[in-house]
Amino acid sequence: RDDILVQRLLGLRCLPDVATVSRALASADAASVEKLRRLCRELVVVRLRSLGLRRLTLDFDGSVLSTGRHAEGSAVGFNKHKKGARSYYPLFCTIAQVGQVFDVLHRPGNVHDSHDAQQFIRECVQRLRSALPGVRLEARLDSAFFSQEILRLLETAGVEFTVSVPFERLAALKALVERRWHWWPFNRDWAYFEQRWHPKSWAAPARFVFLRQRVVQQHKGPLQLDLFVPRQLGYEFTVLVTNKRTWVRQVVAFHHGRGAQEKLFG
Repeated sequence: RDDILVQRLLGLRCLPDVATVSRALASADAASVEKLRRLCRELVVVRLRSLGLRRLTLDFDGSVLSTGRHAEGSAVGFNKHKKGARSYYPLFCTIAQVGQVFDVLHRPGNVHDSHDAQQFIRECVQRLRSALPGVRLEARLDSAFFSQEILRLLETAGVEFTVSVPFERLAALKALVERRWHWWPFNRDWAYFEQRWHPKSWAAPARFVFLRQRVVQQHKGPLQLDLFVPRQLGYEFTVLVTNKRTWVRQVVAFHHGRGAQEKLFG
């Protein structure tokens, strides 16, 4: 940053530090912010083109960013680290293969995870399709994004996906798990069964994978969840919906790779 040749080419006596750049961005208008987003996307695409990847994994998730009392556009919402604090809740699209953020949808802290997510997902997919034709796209999302509209969007766009399914929104899933006697093991701690199923409001069935994980201790949580979530001593249950056609072991390993995005946020 202190190279004399770089400073001379830019016509500067010294390069601005992070605080100076942040203050300049804080006073930018909406058009400038959009140009910055476009620049960041283009830089990621340049990197992806140089790698020549045949498959890209898109992770979509939000992350709470706490702010000061008077931060513009912030709001009081869910914030497990600083309860009652004002925050932002941006939605990120990250590229798993390179650990980079492709795009960010800026939102106040009082919105749900899925707020404006459908349009954001569509735009990210379209931009990557246009910039990298021929590359296969796949996506991973948590249960906050489980909806027929988002799944249909990904299916129509030719994107392979895995999405966590919320038990509390689909009471019928609990009955399917509790009536199941035989589970197919695929390692020492995990077993599964799968079936083509769909909620009553959906037009067509999808591939639902039911997972049972052996745990050392009984899960302790709010008693009210027993109305929705199946419980057995020594097991925890999860459900995924996917359009992938690979073995369940590969589907589960792919979906659990979402943990890399959490490390990126950290």
